[in-house]
Amino acid sequence: MAAILSILLVAALLLIVFLWRQKKRIFQDATEFQQHVQALHESLKQEQHDQRTHLEVLARLAKEHEFQQIVDYLHLLQNNDEDRASASAGGAIGAALAYVKTKGNEDNIRVNASIKADLSQTLLSPGKEMQLMVNIFSNALEGARLSKEYVSEPYIEIEVRKQFGIIIVDVSNSSAPIPIDVREQLFPKRHPTIKKRGLGTYLIQNAVKTAEGSLHFHVDDHTFHLAIRLPSVQSK
Repeated sequence: MAAILSILLVAALLLIVFLWRQKKRIFQDATEFQQHVQALHESLKQEQHDQRTHLEVLARLAKEHEFQQIVDYLHLLQNNDEDRASASAGGAIGAALAYVKTKGNEDNIRVNASIKADLSQTLLSPGKEMQLMVNIFSNALEGARLSKEYVSEPYIEIEVRKQFGIIIVDVSNSSAPIPIDVREQLFPKRHPTIKKRGLGTYLIQNAVKTAEGSLHFHVDDHTFHLAIRLPSVQSK
C-alpha cells in the first residue's frame, strides 16, 4: 500500500510540474504574441506618422510653388522604396545619395561622397532615417543650385562615418550668401532654406532630437556646412 501511495504521490507531483510548465509556456507564448502585436502596432503608427509628414511637406511645397523640390522629394522617396525591397544596409542614405548624384550630373553640380556607416544603429525608425536624409540632401541640392551665380563650380560634399560609438553625418555644399538674420532662424524656427521656403529644416532638427543627437552648422564664404552627431545603439 505504501508503495502504491508513493507512486501516486510521484505521479501527482509530475502532473503538477507538467501542468505548471505548460501554463508557463502558454503565458510566455501569450506574452511574446502580445509584444509582437504591440511592436507591429507601433510600426504601423510610425509609418502613418511618416506618411502624414511627407504629405505635409509636399502640400507646403506646392503652396509655395517649389515645384523642383517637389520633384526631388518624390524621387528621393521613390528611390528609398525601391532600395528597401533589397533590404540593403543603409537604405536611406544609399537611396537618397543615388538620386542626388543623378541630379548633380544633370545640374553640373559636383557630388563627392564617403559613406562608411549607416543609420540603422541609431534610435531612428526607417521612416525617420529617410526623412532625415531626404531633407538634408534636398536642401544641399537647392543650396548648390542657388550658388551657381556666386561660385565657378557648385558642389556637395557628403561624409558619413562612425567614430567612438557616434554616427557622424557631415554635409557641405556651395551656397549663395545667407544673411545673418536668416542664419539665426534656420533651425530654431520653421524657416527651412535660405529663401525661407521649401523643405523644412525643422524636420531635420526633429529627427536629430528623436535620435538624441546634436546638430551644428556654419557658413563660411560661399559654403554651408551641416554637422550631425547621432549616438549608435548596438542592440537595435
